[in-house]
Amino acid sequence: MADDYALSSTKKGEAFASAFTRLANQNLGEIDPEKWVVFMFYSHPPLGERIEKAKRFAS
Repeated sequence: MADDYALSSTKKGEAFASAFTRLANQNLGEIDPEKWVVFMFYSHPPLGERIEKAKRFAS
């Protein structure tokens, strides 16, 4: 929900996607983890899903 709010208030989907891509690269975060890993260990959507959502918003 926070991502939706950020995208709708700023209208900057490309900047959002770019920021999360840089975050993943700097922290060596996994962009597309296995579904079971997401289920067991994640409290937020994986970075890949968040980046794709922002790209869809931008277009």
